[in-house]
Amino acid sequence: MKANGKNLRFEESADSGFGVIEVMVAMMLLAILTVAILPSLVSALRTSSTNATLATATGLVNQQMEDARSHVPSTCGSLAASDYTITDTRGVVLKVARTVPTCPLAGYPRAISVTVQVTRLTTGAALSSASTLVFVEGP
Repeated sequence: MKANGKNLRFEESADSGFGVIEVMVAMMLLAILTVAILPSLVSALRTSSTNATLATATGLVNQQMEDARSHVPSTCGSLAASDYTITDTRGVVLKVARTVPTCPLAGYPRAISVTVQVTRLTTGAALSSASTLVFVEGP
């Protein structure tokens, strides 16, 4: 560079490149971003686990409903109420309860109400339930 006819030289200083302060600031910014994103990640994992448990409960209800509909010839006695527990892949214990009203002695053929409910055993919270009418030919 020339100024007033003289050559000026830029002297290189010892400050070139990244210093410790710049590296520390970059690490601090990265830590702040990580802490800001962490709650979202934890929330997403909890939601995913809850949704998987709900999907398992819904599948169990559907399985019990199909079991109730599949008895041929269908009799009221074949629709017996049942209770059992099952543990899903995440270790959550679920209680499956199928309820059927007391079978009348006469008035067949008729429709009998079948209700299936899946609850979380530890909290007692109902996760999924369904009711249907099943045609039966006898007691």
